[in-house]
Amino acid sequence: MAPVATLIADDPAVATIREALHDLGFVFERSRPIVRTRLDTFDVRLHRAGLRLEIHQGAEQSLHLLGAGVVPVAIPISQPPRLAHDLHPGPLRDRLRAITEERALLPSLSMRATATAAVRRDRRDKVVAEVTLFERIRLDPAGSLSSPRCVVELTTVPGYPRHARTTIEALGRIGIDATTLDALSALGARAGIDLAGTSSTPTVALAADTDATTAVALVLENLAGTVHAHWPGVIDEIDTEFLHEFRVAVRESRSVLKHTSSVLPEALHQEGLTLLRSLATATGPARDLDVELFDWNDLPKLIGIDAVTALEPLHRLVQQRGREAHHELSTLLRDRDVVAAFDAWRRDLAALGALDAASDHTTPIGPLVGARIVKAHRRLVTRGRRIDGTSPAHQLHDLRKDAKALRYLVECFATLLEDAPRRQFLRRLKPLQEVLGLHQDADVQRDELAVRAAQLHEAGAEPATLLAIGRLDAALGSRRDRARDEFAAHFTEFDAAPTRAALTAMLRPAVR
Repeated sequence: MAPVATLIADDPAVATIREALHDLGFVFERSRPIVRTRLDTFDVRLHRAGLRLEIHQGAEQSLHLLGAGVVPVAIPISQPPRLAHDLHPGPLRDRLRAITEERALLPSLSMRATATAAVRRDRRDKVVAEVTLFERIRLDPAGSLSSPRCVVELTTVPGYPRHARTTIEALGRIGIDATTLDALSALGARAGIDLAGTSSTPTVALAADTDATTAVALVLENLAGTVHAHWPGVIDEIDTEFLHEFRVAVRESRSVLKHTSSVLPEALHQEGLTLLRSLATATGPARDLDVELFDWNDLPKLIGIDAVTALEPLHRLVQQRGREAHHELSTLLRDRDVVAAFDAWRRDLAALGALDAASDHTTPIGPLVGARIVKAHRRLVTRGRRIDGTSPAHQLHDLRKDAKALRYLVECFATLLEDAPRRQFLRRLKPLQEVLGLHQDADVQRDELAVRAAQLHEAGAEPATLLAIGRLDAALGSRRDRARDEFAAHFTEFDAAPTRAALTAMLRPAVR
């Protein structure tokens, strides 16, 4: 059973509510202290999937999965899970992992209260309706409004919807209106707490005739907000996606700066380039090691379980280097000068984005972005056509950066573009970018593997470990070669008439 309605009461008094429920035949149980905590990922994947994951703490502690169209699930837990993977194997863990992947489950809203359950029974002593009264409510975070005097959460018993309607009508007659939200969602809405979370979208609403300087400042300010939102999670290493989203926003910002170099004031442009370059450089080693450790789970399929066991000294070395890289990054992000420089960058962007164009001869953003996208596309195609089987790896890496730059421009200025052809264009671009990424990751990992193999050899590693490293190197080489072979097919598909047609169609609103 799941809550069907929540009734929030400031007035009348709790005694009046109890009396109304008593008159309907509800019998109250003993009051008890409870804590309910909503869990979700930082990017609210469960919320976007229409699900609610809650920890209920009372005499015991349990984890509840609820939501529209979901059969409610509750399991006892000894402690809150950090990741869905931490749960015992079963359907609940499988469903949560499919949605949350490697993102941490974080508390988004918590309610402490005194709860009193009450049930209504028919003549056959069958429970036909249930309510829970919550009093002395405290929210964390507290929100912007005071907590209500009382909350009544009504649960419909399957087969007896009429009794729920009767209860809602009776409470309505004493001035309590019902909402279809559950208790935590209703309290969050009442307190002004946004359970929709933080958006990492690079897109902001723009019109084609918006002044280019204002538009670019707004886009960069939005990306800086994403970096700022993920900053603490990177320092605390809450999960690997904090660093990933942080790094993507930094890259997107650098790409926007690169392609709009004549738009911002020179001092602000140089300030951004210097700051973002330092952040990109600092995040690279930690992110590369995150990817390497994440891929470790796939090694048994790649080289066999025996070789993976022999690679344990290498695994420990990678983990140690990962800890060192994250410590170095966290130290940088705690540096007062770095924080002050980033805060100044955000303030300058906000001030510039808030200015109206002072001249009638400003440059509109639409045609400017359209020209930049065309140029970026032409660069990608021209350089891609030069690559053949003898091209060095760095050319494919450079092409990957070109593909990312083009994608970032399209995504950051998406509201200037025609939506359907824009999505078609990206569907043709993303596979090319992904295969170039597979090639680059394998190439980088092989270079790092050679360095670590030398370190382990000097440290007296067992022959089995060194042989397993050789097997891993060969497997990574094969992965890189497959990606290189697949590149030609993906590039040919991208460098085709349908891609050019989608490009032309998506740019029409920007350039007309």
